[in-house]
Amino acid sequence: MTPPIDSFRALLIEQVRELYDAEQLLVGALADLAGCATDPSLSAFLQTRLADTSAHLARIEEIFSGLKVPPAASPSSGVRGLIRDSERHIAEIVPSGT
Repeated sequence: MTPPIDSFRALLIEQVRELYDAEQLLVGALADLAGCATDPSLSAFLQTRLADTSAHLARIEEIFSGLKVPPAASPSSGVRGLIRDSERHIAEIVPSGT
């Protein structure tokens, strides 16, 4: 259970945890999209974005370290919804079993 947000520090930590969750989700989604891409330039673009997003994760972990709290994710419902939508669209395009 998430502790109550009763200070600006608690708010900051909660927001960083949501960013951490979002970036973790994006790493997985970008890897999936890059694997599904049939156009080499699109695949390369997605691989570059994946590397950028992985770097973002590392920076967020540095923020946790600076705040002296362990890295932890709080669910990011907005990004989860976007990924759910993209998975649905991919399922419509890519035949099952491939």
